[in-house]
Amino acid sequence: MSDLSRQRPYAVFWWALAAGAFVWEFVRPLLSPPKRIMCAVRAPVAVPERRRTAADVAEYAGVLLVDAGPFLLAGLMVLAVRHGAHTRAAGLALGVLLAPEALFVLEESLRPPAEPTPGCLPEPSPYRPFLVALHWITSPAALVVLAGIAGARTRPDRGSLWRLAAAVAAVLAAVPLLPLVPPLADRLAGPALSAYGTPRYALAGGGFAHVLDLDQGRVEPAELYVGRRVAVVQALAPAGEPGHYYASVVSHGEAWATHYSPRGSTSRLHRLRVNAQGDVELGEPVSGRMRGIVHDLAVSPRGRIAYVRNAHVAGDDKQFTGVLGPRREWQVQGHSLYWLDEHRLALPGEPQVAGLQTALDTRLPPGDRRALGRAVAPRDGWNTHVLPLPDGRTLRASGRSVAIFDGAAPVRTVLTLTCGEVDGMALAPGGRHVLVRGYDASTMPHPMTGETPTPDPAKAPCGVTMYELIRADLDAGSHTVVWRGDSAGGDLAW
Repeated sequence: MSDLSRQRPYAVFWWALAAGAFVWEFVRPLLSPPKRIMCAVRAPVAVPERRRTAADVAEYAGVLLVDAGPFLLAGLMVLAVRHGAHTRAAGLALGVLLAPEALFVLEESLRPPAEPTPGCLPEPSPYRPFLVALHWITSPAALVVLAGIAGARTRPDRGSLWRLAAAVAAVLAAVPLLPLVPPLADRLAGPALSAYGTPRYALAGGGFAHVLDLDQGRVEPAELYVGRRVAVVQALAPAGEPGHYYASVVSHGEAWATHYSPRGSTSRLHRLRVNAQGDVELGEPVSGRMRGIVHDLAVSPRGRIAYVRNAHVAGDDKQFTGVLGPRREWQVQGHSLYWLDEHRLALPGEPQVAGLQTALDTRLPPGDRRALGRAVAPRDGWNTHVLPLPDGRTLRASGRSVAIFDGAAPVRTVLTLTCGEVDGMALAPGGRHVLVRGYDASTMPHPMTGETPTPDPAKAPCGVTMYELIRADLDAGSHTVVWRGDSAGGDLAW
């Protein structure tokens, strides 16, 4: 042993422990191999080519440093023991140990990994501060720091040790709170807005939910889960606050696949939220499980939820209209609904009588015949897609046209499609902008033969795409096509 080693035996001791701990991290997986779990993963996150290249470089550099770590650490240990450069060697060794971790974190931030489906991986072990602190103290990085302190012949005073202990305790106490930081920052950021002042993202249901990026002109599937099951989002409605919605999540029975019957199906209403990055989060349920399929939702100005439910009752498929808070249901036909005011629902799917449509007074119990009344509405043809406007008028679609109505009287046409027909609408918060979905059935091949049908001369074909989304300004009378494609069917919400 050299003279410097004999003069500073504690430094050599800590260096030896650091080297042993580092080697142990390589040996331990060989003695106790980790369990391998194969999981189906969600769609990988799309990243630009430059970020992917930078992530590859960071990953390669991190793996290279990990492989070369034992040799670099041995060389620095020799430098410290033989030449007395304990402080410098400890600093370099700390960099060798921490640099790979920093590079791997950088790689994951540049190229986020695909997440496994919920329920595949085992539940993480509970957080135990004592075990975490013990792992830190016995880590190679901590032992290298102690070797540098011993080699420099410095001994921290009691006050410094107390401050160090308090800092470590604060970090250990804060670790469980770290997962709460991103959701809190996300909620404070609010929803993303476009240059028009409207939410950048809209949603489409009718099966698997899709996020409509109206700025970039993209439609992306949103993989939502209830437990381990993929959530089937049938109906959507805005919850009164930008980025917040209510969704009908359906579990289909076997009869749906064979006869499109609601027999055996169940539905439950959930909160749903879209953050500033366009990520969708399925929140807590706001109703119990209901038999059948809830296929339409409407929210009153004060936040009361109404729905239309198809259910198999007494050997037959029947329709019900209901409200929550408290829950009441009426057996009334109607494929859609909207609020006339805080207490009355309009059912535009009901057959009309002399320009009147069925209205339901939710203040009266289901057994009271007075609950069903009539409300003024346009004659047949303008009652398939209806949106109530903030000023009491309605926005209605028929064929290719979208028009504003005051009661039963048309006020003006705000949009006329050049091809196809209107298949759905959603109003932006504030009521000035509307998102209109055009649909061209002439591009849909026959499900059995695969042949494209002969175009209807009365309906000009749109080309090769089946759907298009149009953002219209009701005040300015202008409109813009924001997307064309084949995967935006189902209920719309903005």
